[in-house]
Amino acid sequence: MHARRLRHAGVTLLITVMVATLIGAAQFVPQTGLFLRKAEYTAHDALLRLRGPMPRPSQVTIVEIDSASVGELGGWPFPRSLHARLIERLSAWGAKVIAFDVVFDAPRGDAADRALVRACRRAGNVLVAANLETLASEASTTTALAGARWQYPFPELADVCGVGYIGMDHEEDTVVRRASLFSPTVASIRAPALSVLAAARFLGHDPDAAVTPGALRLGETVVPLDAEGKFWINYTGAERAVLRVPYYQVVQEGLLSAAAAERAFRDRVVFVGATDPMLHDAVSVPNDASFPGVEVHANITHMLLGNRPLRRLPEGWALALATLGALAVGAGSVVGRPDKALLGLIGVAVVYAGVALALFRQGVWIPVVVPLAGAGASFVIGVLYKWAVEDRERRRISALFSKYVSKDVARELMENEQASQLGRSRKQRLTCLFSDIRGFTTMSERLEPEQVVTMLNEYFDRMVDVVFAHRGTLDKYVGDAIMATFGVPKSYGNDAERACRTAVRMREELEALQRQWAAEGKAGIDIGIGVNTGDAVVGNIGHRDRLEFACIGDTINTASRLESLNKELGTKILISESTYNEVKDLGLFAVRRLPAATVKGKAEAVQVYELLGWAEEAPETAAPETATVGQAAE
Repeated sequence: MHARRLRHAGVTLLITVMVATLIGAAQFVPQTGLFLRKAEYTAHDALLRLRGPMPRPSQVTIVEIDSASVGELGGWPFPRSLHARLIERLSAWGAKVIAFDVVFDAPRGDAADRALVRACRRAGNVLVAANLETLASEASTTTALAGARWQYPFPELADVCGVGYIGMDHEEDTVVRRASLFSPTVASIRAPALSVLAAARFLGHDPDAAVTPGALRLGETVVPLDAEGKFWINYTGAERAVLRVPYYQVVQEGLLSAAAAERAFRDRVVFVGATDPMLHDAVSVPNDASFPGVEVHANITHMLLGNRPLRRLPEGWALALATLGALAVGAGSVVGRPDKALLGLIGVAVVYAGVALALFRQGVWIPVVVPLAGAGASFVIGVLYKWAVEDRERRRISALFSKYVSKDVARELMENEQASQLGRSRKQRLTCLFSDIRGFTTMSERLEPEQVVTMLNEYFDRMVDVVFAHRGTLDKYVGDAIMATFGVPKSYGNDAERACRTAVRMREELEALQRQWAAEGKAGIDIGIGVNTGDAVVGNIGHRDRLEFACIGDTINTASRLESLNKELGTKILISESTYNEVKDLGLFAVRRLPAATVKGKAEAVQVYELLGWAEEAPETAAPETATVGQAAE
């Protein structure tokens, strides 16, 4: 047992090391690494959806350039003088920061430009957008930046406004999950992200000063940064989670009451941006394939102001958790049955997913795919190990076991995982049957050796088939004698009855064999049978290199002595009193009580009974000592 535990522990550790190595290496292989990242992104998106929407932001509002506003105000783009009016109204209603997700890059030198600059100067809290035109789809790549060109606010406007970068960071699957603090540096210009700048202005911080090694610190909010200087966006929820007010309702007189405007804008960051699908300013986010870009900025600012960052565990944690999962599931798959190991794997996955969701609701994102992949890989490898190694061992034991019991019993014991108990020495109650051929020595001297072997094999085939038919165990052959046991390695609760049935059927099979041999001109044989019930020691016995499954003890010796006693008493089948007591109330067998007899190895005489046959075949003129016992179905 100790050796088996050590082997299981060693195999579990080996599987764990294999899984950890495979997963660790897979992350550095471009294709598998990309697959794992995309799978982890999918898990992130699922967690976001399962988490559900968070409370509506109370410090951020969007003035949306929607289809209604475009229709009401004569089409896009709007006159810059209209934007000036918007700024004046928002300032009058108490907006703390006004952030335009609109690029005013080309100066027109007209009154509208001057009105916009004048409104921004008076407000003193306006941010305008800058962007990079690139030759490729990803502005962060070296190839794309080589030909990048700034779309930057015209100089007079840039002098009176803050300038924020509105470019988006797309992952490999084109979904926006992270954001950068700053734009790439192009033409010696680097701009802070519009959303970050808006939050910093709201809190009275400088974005550059707020950046510390590995984190962005804005007031009480600490946002962890990854190696690329980016952070994960903790989206509030579905589209329209941020309060929206149509652009035209703000700039046109009488459409917003003073009270409604105060509630919507006072002491808030107000973003101005497009939501009209025809303006094509939408991106793919975890829970929406077409999400207004301005709402992404608003979500980020809300996250920063509300101290709701999403903290992802470092990459090394994924491998560590995968190793733990592999260790737990690997141990189960190596030690337990595959079906139970599968249930364990499912249980681990459900619990882990539940923990991941609970932590996500608290703003902590733990890796899901890699740890579960580690657990799954460990399960597969463990099951393959069981199949390749343990199953081979089971087949070996089954083949060995089939020498002692029928194939059906062997299969049943293997399925119930009792084969491993076969060799363990233990004390067990059983019924033992001995049979021996009468006059075998004389027959051997009279016949050729080949004839003797042929007849013995025919005899053994018939007798052992009877033993197996009654779920008995063939213990051994001793010359021409057969020793069978009932109750080991598995008891069926009626061991004595099955032994008595076997004895009667062996006599019937012998008579059929006698008739066959007589027809073939062969000499006949006779047998004596002894049956005894009691405790015996069972298990593997012998030299460590030549162990043999055996049953030993007084119960076995007494059964052998009863078989020999048949010669003295002129009987065919003798059973002990202990066997008789277990079948006497059943009504199946005809039994005759005999006087107590002395057997070798016993100081006192033992009570014995002759088993005459089946009860229904007992003659009506049977002797008074004959009793009918047993009436149970086979």
